[in-house]
Amino acid sequence: MDDMDRALFEAFAVVWERLKGDEDELRARLARRRGAEMARPPRAWCLAVRACDRRISPYSMVIVPHYRQGVVEREVVTLDAASLVRLCAPVEIDESGEMLSRVAERLGVTTESMAYARKAGMFRERRGLRFRGLVPILHRDELIDPSAPLGRTADHLWGWAWKSAARRLAADFSQEVERWPEYRVVRGRQMARGWRWRCPGCGARVRVIYLPVRPINVAEYLGVKAEVDGELDGVAEMPRVFGCTRCHRVRYFSRVGRAGWNSLIAHSTGGLLYGREVRRPVYWEETRRRGYRRSAGRAPSKRRAEVLGLLLEGRTIKEAGERLGISVNTVTNYVRVIYREAGVHSRKELREKFAASGTAGSDLAGAGVGQGSDHDCACDARIMDGLGCGVEQASDGAKPQATAVGC
Repeated sequence: MDDMDRALFEAFAVVWERLKGDEDELRARLARRRGAEMARPPRAWCLAVRACDRRISPYSMVIVPHYRQGVVEREVVTLDAASLVRLCAPVEIDESGEMLSRVAERLGVTTESMAYARKAGMFRERRGLRFRGLVPILHRDELIDPSAPLGRTADHLWGWAWKSAARRLAADFSQEVERWPEYRVVRGRQMARGWRWRCPGCGARVRVIYLPVRPINVAEYLGVKAEVDGELDGVAEMPRVFGCTRCHRVRYFSRVGRAGWNSLIAHSTGGLLYGREVRRPVYWEETRRRGYRRSAGRAPSKRRAEVLGLLLEGRTIKEAGERLGISVNTVTNYVRVIYREAGVHSRKELREKFAASGTAGSDLAGAGVGQGSDHDCACDARIMDGLGCGVEQASDGAKPQATAVGC
């Protein structure tokens, strides 16, 4: 039992004592199983198989080739429970390291692909003495997902859910799937490039096909037998056939924000638990797969200058959105950036800063507000000069007035 299992069981043991005496709350939680999200399988609860996996061979599986003019036109591959466990299991390299050819064999890829991954620094490498002399020995601490692009680290969540997915697969499962060869022309000759599955649902040629499994029901593991109109075990069944991501509507859990963790716990427990009730494991961090990088030399968008001009006119966010034909949320995002770079917290402070001395306006221009716009409007030229968009200082010392923006 790992951290994720332990956290789920501990949380359910505490919550179940309360749910046994509150039938209304239990019904409300069970009603979540009929939601639209529960009908969409997450990637962590799918068995995925690559069409180009070299472990798919007539020596280990049932493959019926179909020929046309002496060339293999397509193959019918029978995917059963035993072969899926072997093809979809996460690959863990031995701590002492393994030879490049051995790692390629375990992942079902070519040695040329492994050589590229090695040069790209996707594996830790050292030189080891083998029967052929000094050869590269590869090692990696993380699990490797054999169905993902080569070199991508398997998510801890998928590594945890994989064990349950393999156990919940019916022992008598079997399905025939077609895979078609891909060719490319090299120097006038047709060369084999690889394989693509033909999706049984839509017929599209795809690289990977997915088989969803039923969501986990924590009550089954704890032996809870409570009768609430027979709904406790009524976890939604997933279609037990292979298909592409579009047919199954496969979704991924985002680690940015709380919604991803809450959706994960709801799917893991069949709707019985909420994300706030489960302790998060160490490896779950609210981070992006690709870290946010701000472009240093990127010029602000034209819309930002237009929003700035409307704010200086005294328009509200709603009026600015109607004027520019964009949503209120989009205008709010622009306003947030303008306020942050100008160091203000309201439209009044923004107008006062633009109407003040030239130093304040220059500082605002140096911060990036309004710079880099290349459309030919006179107001944008004034913004780039740091004088405010259409702001004129009254000669009698009255409050500055904003002229119309002609964008």
